[in-house]
Amino acid sequence: MHASGVRATVTFAASALCLLAGCAGRPDAGASAAAPPRAAPQAVFAQEQCKEHVQQAAPPSYPAQARKEARSGWALVGFALDGSGRAVGAAVLESSGDAEFQRAALEALAQTRFRTGMNATACRLVFDWVSVRRTM
Repeated sequence: MHASGVRATVTFAASALCLLAGCAGRPDAGASAAAPPRAAPQAVFAQEQCKEHVQQAAPPSYPAQARKEARSGWALVGFALDGSGRAVGAAVLESSGDAEFQRAALEALAQTRFRTGMNATACRLVFDWVSVRRTM
């Protein structure tokens, strides 16, 4: 392959995964590493609640068609914790408007595990996907 003219699409859900898994504070995150790009506005991230109760984050899948089309998107999901370690009553509160990203966020939340014994009614997490194109 020739280095010039080859386009690579790098897609990831690093923002949501890092927020859920807490990788921003990990020593292996690299001191010189830049913050992961985010699709959601900062005001949306400010609405997050209950992320400190995440025990095991489920990485959100990047919808195939959105990845193919290099689309970015986000969803703010509201839910409650009933003490069992699972989110209940999940609903998309705000989003970039793309149903594919909304479904992927709800699926990731359904697979995310929280600390047992935690009861909360106003939890919110942001899931976002950023598509970055660069020439190699």
